[in-house]
Amino acid sequence: MGEIKQLVGKVYGPVKSRRLGSSLGINTSPEERVVCNFKCIYCKYEIVDTLQKQRGIWASSFPKVYEIKKELEERLKTKEKYDSITFSGHGEPTLHPEFDKIVIDVRKLRDKYRPKTPLSIFTNSFYIKYLEYKIILIKLIKFSLKNQLIILLITAVMFILVINSIRSIPLAAHPILKSTSL
Repeated sequence: MGEIKQLVGKVYGPVKSRRLGSSLGINTSPEERVVCNFKCIYCKYEIVDTLQKQRGIWASSFPKVYEIKKELEERLKTKEKYDSITFSGHGEPTLHPEFDKIVIDVRKLRDKYRPKTPLSIFTNSFYIKYLEYKIILIKLIKFSLKNQLIILLITAVMFILVINSIRSIPLAAHPILKSTSL
């Protein structure tokens, strides 16, 4: 746990992925830090910085947009083969203070050098509730109307399933709710 040295540079790989094939990674986290707003038990990284630190003390240590753009352009000009370009790295990529600008630059470079290569993101989707985040994702991935309707349908079904699952838990059996008065 806690090792973050395995990623070299802002653009790394390609990394073999079961879902994405050979993927060129984009790390938007600071080089020596893991910045995430979750502390998932399955994550291979120890959380080094909290969201509060990220927004204050460490905000200046995030890679600059032009640095990511320069590294990515150098890699895209090569004859390397990969199946996708993925925002991932060590930490939550959307926590970069200028993630929206990075997405726009990456999309432009991809369109210029590798237009058929899909863009993807590994995210915990915490910020999906914010309009800006939805706009960023729409810029990242070209959604057709059909895809948008499918995503909305899946989201609605999943929400209903989660709510019904929560409702099915007997109040007395729930470790948190049993001590509260509703």
